[in-house]
Formats: sequence, structure tokens, C-alpha cells
Amino acid sequence: MSAATVAGLVILAVWQYRTNQKLEQTVQSLKDTVTILQQAPLETPVAQGPKTDTVYITREVSIPSPRLSPSVPGVQQDDDRELANRSETDPAATDRSGESPSIESASNPNRERNRLEGSTLSGRSGSKERLTESETGVNGSESDPSKTGRVPSEQSERNALPSGRLPKSATDRWNRNPDRYSGRQKPAGLETSRPLSNGVSGSVDVPGNDGSTAGSSSSASISWEPVLNRALKFDSSYYVENYQRRVRRIRPLAMHSAVATSSGSKPVVEERQRFVHVRIGGSAQLSGGQSGYGLASEILMGDRLTIGLGLTRLSVSGEEYITEGQYLVKKKSDFRRDYQGKVPGPGDKRFEILNIARSGKSWQLPITFGYRLPVGNSVTITPSVGASFSLEAREKISFTNRMGPYEFMAQKFYEKCSPGVYNNWLVGIAFEKQWSHWVIQANPYLSSPLLSSQFSLNRTSAGMRARLLYQF
Repeated sequence: MSAATVAGLVILAVWQYRTNQKLEQTVQSLKDTVTILQQAPLETPVAQGPKTDTVYITREVSIPSPRLSPSVPGVQQDDDRELANRSETDPAATDRSGESPSIESASNPNRERNRLEGSTLSGRSGSKERLTESETGVNGSESDPSKTGRVPSEQSERNALPSGRLPKSATDRWNRNPDRYSGRQKPAGLETSRPLSNGVSGSVDVPGNDGSTAGSSSSASISWEPVLNRALKFDSSYYVENYQRRVRRIRPLAMHSAVATSSGSKPVVEERQRFVHVRIGGSAQLSGGQSGYGLASEILMGDRLTIGLGLTRLSVSGEEYITEGQYLVKKKSDFRRDYQGKVPGPGDKRFEILNIARSGKSWQLPITFGYRLPVGNSVTITPSVGASFSLEAREKISFTNRMGPYEFMAQKFYEKCSPGVYNNWLVGIAFEKQWSHWVIQANPYLSSPLLSSQFSLNRTSAGMRARLLYQF
């Protein structure tokens, strides 16, 4: 039995050594990973603006101001023809047109706008580019602002006839420059600049339209400015919360976050675990020739070391002999001499001693030291070693005196013995299961006396100890 116990302890020690090595390697790798994650900088997403794309103009629709009258000669002839026809059919129309032609033109802005759009589309040469407007004189010569001292638009407005029409010498303004009405008048012959597909600015010269008057050249222009997109900002708690959630998922051990926490969130303070835990409960044990019950307690030092203390009432079932002769043969001693003064003396033949029995009781103080090995699911294996010290021990001796054929007298007495007789070595392995604060232990153990004596009832024994503890 001792050899098997030693072999089991050796195997357990080797297994524990290998397990500790694996755990140390795992802890070291986790520490390295945490160090790398803590040293790595946080990546902040930076918004990028979209690339400049090419803009193609496929159609142009000019909508003149209602306050201006068309100056195209073709349109003016159509107006005269329509006015003449209207005067023939309706004399009142002639009077109204003669009184105020400008009022008649102002009363039908929609009709004039439609005619103007029709003449504009018919006079287009099919170009998809917007041209730069350049005004010409009556004979096809370009008007020079330096000679006149006025902007061409100002000259045309001031030279307008009282009837609301422009003279023949005015240039064709059906394709007007929008910069004229916005206060951004450009000189004649200005080139058009537009961004290319690769984002580089370019310039194109566009000739005049074929639909304009003879000897005049017209062009149009369009200008635009790229608008830069604003950079992405965390302007709401929604983005802040999502970003913090991603940071926690990537770096769960990071103590500081680059993103400012919201005003409503509070840091979570982890509760510090105690280093020492105390367990108290009851215990019972049973082995060959011994049994006991009592109180048990454990002191947990951290997660591994445990110290066991207790107080046990131990009962030892001893020896039984039918006659004095049997006692003499087995014990190699005389019963009357061993307990002289409490049993009839050796020379007293009147009494015959029968049914001799010995038993013992002792108060034991077990002290053990164990090393906890968690295996998961709140199950722990704890090998332990220690000793059980006897505080008080005494033996009970009982026998029967036969004084005649039919006379029997039962007698018993107690005798104190040295406490050192019941001191034992203890070796065991406890299997533990914990539910919240309650703990159940099953502990197979081996007990061996520290001192061996011929008259001692304490023997080497193996048994089982059970405990029910409450952890504070």
C-alpha cells in the first residue's frame, strides 16, 4: 500500500510539473500579446473626398429675363408680321400696339420666351460646349469697349428704341453670357477652362455660331468651381459609441481610448478579490478499524495553496479475545499482569476471565497542506499531506468474570494512555465540487502512526473522509 501511494504521488508530481510548464508558456504568450496590443497605435479612420469626375454638357436651354426683349432680327421680323396680321383682323389691337408696343411685349412673356427658345435651338450649330459671348458691330466689326467707354451690355441697353426693340446695329444676344446678369462680365474672346477627367485644368477655343447674323461671331461660356468635401467628424454620440465598441472588440485590454467617452458613460471599477478565503463545516471519516466525526475548516491562500484545520473525535475498535490463553498467545503477555490492580491478580484462581475487549477514543487535531488544481466546471483536485495530533486519548477495557458454572459478572474500566500513541501521518487527494458558497469534498486518505508500539491500538489504515463546507 505504501509503495502504491509513493508511486501515485510521483506520477502526480510529474503531471503537475508538466501542467505548470504549459500554464507558464500560455501566460507568457498572453503577456507578449497584451504588450504588443498596448504598444500598437490606434488607427483613426480618415475620410477621403471623392475624386473629381468629368462633366459633360449635352443640352443648353437659355431662359432670358422677362424684363428683356429679344434682339434677334429674325424674331423681330416675326413680331412685326404678327403685329401686322393682328392689326388687320382686330383694329383695336393696332391701337393698343401703337400706343405702347412695350406693354404688348410685356403682356405676352410666355409667347416671347417660346419664340426665343425656338430661334435659339434652330440657330445652334450642334456644339456641346458653352461658348464665350463676343459682341460685334453693325458691319461685323467687333465693338471695342475702350473706344466706346462702355461695356457692350450697357451700350445695347442704352441704345434701345422707345418701342422696346434694339436697333439693327446691336449684336445677336440670343446666347447671352450668364456672367452678365450676375455681375461677372468677362472680356470678349475669353477661353473656356474646364477640369479634365484626371483633375487637370484645360482650355478650349470655340468658334461662333452659324445661326447668328452675318459677319458676327457669337460664343458662350460657363464657369464652375470644385467644392471640397468636409472631413468626417464624430459630431454625434452614434459615431462615438460605434467607434468605442469597435475599439473594445479589437483591444479589450486597452486602458485608454483615443475617442473621448460620452458624458453619460462611467468607467467600470472591478471589485478586488480577497486573497484569503475561509471555509467552515463538518466532516466524517471511515476506515478499517477507525471512525470519526467533527469540525473541519480550510483557509485558502490565493488560488492554489490551502491549509486544513479540524477537530475530530476518533474511535478505534481494538482487539477481542475469548479467553486469557488466547490473549497470552497473541499478545505474548499476561492480561492479569498488564492491568494489575484493576483485574483479579495472577494467583486468584477463583475467577476465570473471558471475553476480553479493548477499544480507544481520542481527540485529534488534523493539520494538512494542499495544492489546488482546478480542472474546470468548479471542480478542483487537491493533493494534501499533513499530520493528525492526539490531544487526549484513553482506552476502554472490558471483560467477564466467571466465578462459577453459572455465575458471570461483566466489568469494564478506562485507562489513559500517552497521546503520542495516536499521532498519525496523513496523505490524501481531495475531489471538490463547489456551488456558489457551498463546497463538497470527498477525500481518500492514508493514515500511518508516527510511533509504533506493541500495546497500541493505532494501526496503519486507509479510508474515506467526506466534508461539507461553507465558504465565506
